[in-house]
Amino acid sequence: MVNAELEAGHVDASKTKLLEQLQEGSPFLEAQNDSLRHIRDKFKIVSFYETHLTPAVKTVPPPCVLFGRS
Repeated sequence: MVNAELEAGHVDASKTKLLEQLQEGSPFLEAQNDSLRHIRDKFKIVSFYETHLTPAVKTVPPPCVLFGRS
């Protein structure tokens, strides 16, 4: 999917390098894997993505605080 987006030109140039670094088998990920080898087995990595549109949360301004003279 990432390759298709890159090839189609749908990705901003500033994001292209990041996406390339995050592709499976990239030199960046291989280096990270090697440098974290001594601790990686202590963790379980889970990733996810949303498959349905999440409605936006309504933002509410903070309460107004009035300061009077005493």
